[in-house]
Amino acid sequence: MRQLISATLTEDAAAVWESWPKGSRSAQMSTLLTESSTLLIEKQALSRRVGHFQGVMASYRTNLLRFLRLEPPYDQLNRVIMEGMIIEINENCWGTVHYDPGLEYQDETS
Repeated sequence: MRQLISATLTEDAAAVWESWPKGSRSAQMSTLLTESSTLLIEKQALSRRVGHFQGVMASYRTNLLRFLRLEPPYDQLNRVIMEGMIIEINENCWGTVHYDPGLEYQDETS
């Protein structure tokens, strides 16, 4: 075990440090440091996973658009449902490379 000689803390960090019970500060700091060492790796993995799912959703959006163009639905309700799905998928991809800013679904029958 190593001794912590000194540390310079921000005002917020000092307030947190002071709020911890005196007998457990070192133990809490050790736990915090060891547990937070994997947070960056976990955050990167989650970002990649979210990016993958956005890519999958974008491919579904493309397939729905293609389906509507090639095989129009038999009734208006299905068409409205599919158009809503396309718009929602595109909105969920906002801010990523999968977002299609030019996507404004045009009703080809009107």
